[in-house]
Order: sequence, then structure tokens, then C-alpha cells
Amino acid sequence: LVLPTKFTIAGRTYELVPFLKKGESSVKSYTMMERAEELCANLGQRDSTFILDYQAEIPVKYRGKLILVFTGWLNPSNLQVVACLLWGGDRWRQSWLDGGDKCVRLVRRRI
Repeated sequence: LVLPTKFTIAGRTYELVPFLKKGESSVKSYTMMERAEELCANLGQRDSTFILDYQAEIPVKYRGKLILVFTGWLNPSNLQVVACLLWGGDRWRQSWLDGGDKCVRLVRRRI
């Protein structure tokens, strides 16, 4: 799966960051959160909502292929679950995720 790793939303540039290490097929959310910190890719609700507000600018190629994760936004009822954006057939939707696999990418803001 070869997709662009950088995209621009309303003038802000983001990049997609893989977090799986060699030989891993998936990890739980707490591992994903640790790696997001290490990779400076632990964006939260503000960026997630911003991207969702301008979702028409998310590359069409990502639809149904990638889940965008925001480890800085935790589910208030379960702090082991992180926010994500996923393609829902007709638009991007905010949801919750408790782990990640090869289709999941951390989102990092480029400066």
C-alpha cells in the first residue's frame, strides 16, 4: 500500500507516521501512545476536530484504507482508548480505537 504520507489541510501540513516495529502486526493503544510520544506524533482533539472540519481536503486515496489516530485525545470513560478518524462510506467520522495495525497511522503536524 503506497499512499502519500504528507497532506495539507487549510494551510496546515500534516504527515502520517507508522508506529509498528519490524515483525509486529498490531499493538495495543498504550504501546501506540508511548510510540506517539517518542515520535512527536501525539496530537489531540484540537487537530482532530480541525482536520474533520476540513475533511474535504483529506486525500481521497486515504478513504477506506487508513485510520488516522490522535493519541493525545483519550476517551474519558476509558483512558486506554484513543480518538481516530475513519472513513465511514460517505465522510470521515470521529471514533475510538484501542489498538492499531498496519492500516493505522499517527498524525504529526509539520512545522
